[in-house]
Amino acid sequence: MAARTVNGGKGALADVLAAGRTRFNAQVAEARHRYPGFDTAAFAGFLRDTLAPLAEAVAPERIGAVVLAGFALGLQLVGQGLAGPGARDGIVDRAWRAGAAPLAPLIGSAPQETLGVLSHALLQLGRWPGVRRETWLQRLLELAPQVENIAVLRALGQVLAWRAGMAHYRDGALRAAEGLPPALASAALGDPAMPAATLLERYRADPWWRADGPVYEGLEAGGFSGFGGSFAVPPEVRAGARDFVVRSGERCHALLADVHGAVLIGAETAEFEAAPAGASALPPRAQHALDAAGAKLGLPTEGLRFALSAHTLAVSSPYSHLIRLLPLR
Repeated sequence: MAARTVNGGKGALADVLAAGRTRFNAQVAEARHRYPGFDTAAFAGFLRDTLAPLAEAVAPERIGAVVLAGFALGLQLVGQGLAGPGARDGIVDRAWRAGAAPLAPLIGSAPQETLGVLSHALLQLGRWPGVRRETWLQRLLELAPQVENIAVLRALGQVLAWRAGMAHYRDGALRAAEGLPPALASAALGDPAMPAATLLERYRADPWWRADGPVYEGLEAGGFSGFGGSFAVPPEVRAGARDFVVRSGERCHALLADVHGAVLIGAETAEFEAAPAGASALPPRAQHALDAAGAKLGLPTEGLRFALSAHTLAVSSPYSHLIRLLPLR
């Protein structure tokens, strides 16, 4: 069993495993029953390389609680192929190891909640194309010394997830930032030197504003499904209640975008059909955005289709599976 595998080692983890050998072996046996093909060697590697640094990082009186929580959560993650040697991308293991020092006080006081929030967030972010998980993790760990409890960790994670590309988190992230300590809120929103209230005001006024300077080139969304994109056929875009609504073949999506990223969410056909058809003539600021994009647009001028929201021009083409999103300035 995994507990015996590491019991010959040294350190805080080995001591706890040795003391609770029977209990830990029973948990491994249950995991082998629950997850067919459970890899005990991979779990031993997870204990040695991922959980052990946590046990060494926390206060001595909290080592037992951290090992208990990390062991149980690790069984689930390894059983699903999400952690341990051979995991699909290894980001959970990297997060636990990298977070051992900066998150040590929080892991020590609430190990199950802290490790659960960290792991769940990374796995959720990984389900959305284009979201920058490594950036999210780096920013979280940089700000971790300012995190006092789980509620702050959750709110901070939400703000940073939005800034990592989860455009549909925007409104919730801005509300979450209001509840953070002011200095942490400013840092999470991108400018530690600017008051959080000012940052929030500017972000709410313009989805294409960012603390480190405006982004005029815009974004791309979609792509051909045969190459890992979202659309089997070139999409048609209309302005909708949620920024834009898109139809490609028989599938419809809501498209939400801002300066940090663009996200496609499943939508009903009725939502697309209820949306007004694309613009036939562009107002001056939309034409200016189109002209400014110029050759960067990368589309033939024939057959271009346009949709306008309050802040964004969406450009699509019958010759492309990509949607270009241009800020209206």
